[in-house]
Amino acid sequence: MVAFEVSLSWAVVAVLFVIAAFVIWKFVKNLLVNSVLGVLALLAINHFGASQGLHLQLNFVTLALSAFLGLAGVGIAVILALLGVKL
Repeated sequence: MVAFEVSLSWAVVAVLFVIAAFVIWKFVKNLLVNSVLGVLALLAINHFGASQGLHLQLNFVTLALSAFLGLAGVGIAVILALLGVKL
């Protein structure tokens, strides 16, 4: 009986680890996709926005903003650039 209880408890722990790994992987995957999309959007705005007079500097602040916040960070950087705030 004791061996079965120990095996059952380890099985529960293993299942909890699998669930935790799945949740962490989903979070990291979403974060990574959002970061890549943000940086790509920043580069696209710099490439295509030059003809419209919109240019965002590629420095630590703009890259960090677009990497951490993704598309929302790029939107914030564009709004600040249109308002004349230098990043």
